[in-house]
Amino acid sequence: MTRRAIDPLPEDPRDAPARYYERLVPLVEVLVQAGNGLLNEHGDRGFIPQPDGYNAYLTGPIDFDLLEREFEVPDDVQLDRERDMVVDRRTFATIYGSTAGQHFSWGR
Repeated sequence: MTRRAIDPLPEDPRDAPARYYERLVPLVEVLVQAGNGLLNEHGDRGFIPQPDGYNAYLTGPIDFDLLEREFEVPDDVQLDRERDMVVDRRTFATIYGSTAGQHFSWGR
């Protein structure tokens, strides 16, 4: 099976797509097709703007094995199994699995 490439971002950020989360959309689509759900379906394909970037929130944990089977993940996209999240380190777009919140102290 051939894995799909995640679109690279241009070197100059002024040439990047207006929606910085675009390159993570295929990952969300694969996760949803496999049975995960979107917590907020009112966003643009699951992504909503937040102060820290565009985020997508899933109703279940992220299936990292599925993502690794389906995609060639570049170095600037971090699959963070421990925190149940996928982070685009260049655009700060993030996909949060359902258990991601338990890994943050939220100021405590």
